[in-house]
Amino acid sequence: MFICMIAGAVVGLLVAHPTMNLPVFTGFNNEKLGTMFPILFVTVACGAVSGFHSLVSSGTSSKTVESEKDMLKVGYGAMVLESLLAVLALCVAGAAAAADGTPAAGTPFQIFSRGVAGFFEMFGVPVYVATVFMTMCVSALALTSLDAVARIGRMSFQELFSVDDMEHAEGWRKLFCNTYFSTI
Repeated sequence: MFICMIAGAVVGLLVAHPTMNLPVFTGFNNEKLGTMFPILFVTVACGAVSGFHSLVSSGTSSKTVESEKDMLKVGYGAMVLESLLAVLALCVAGAAAAADGTPAAGTPFQIFSRGVAGFFEMFGVPVYVATVFMTMCVSALALTSLDAVARIGRMSFQELFSVDDMEHAEGWRKLFCNTYFSTI
């Protein structure tokens, strides 16, 4: 679904070629939108140069690949896809914004879903069907992020109390390292 969402947005942007009639720079403080800081760091960190994701995924991804040599491709590929998604979201939101810089109405998920659904309309897909599909894709993306956070929390909790010889662990240590207990 994630790949279909990105592919649909890329094809839609290339075919529709929407325009953004927004000023490039309006200053460090905007009366309607607030200050550029700290949101600039959130935007850059979550969409382009995220050291946090590398730090977080090093504990989970290393357990899912057969060889450490594959991690470079997996990590780089994930960051490239995340950067592409950030640029797509920026283009879709920018095309939906008013000329004076006022954002489109709705939540960020709604703006992105409606924007990409508008691109699908050019290919004969009804807007309401495309909006439902895109909303489902964005919801699945959020759900997998929450799942990853829960998994990372569980693994960190288990590793905090683990010892080298877990087969002979007893008492509270064995309880705290139990997968089901640490999930709760």
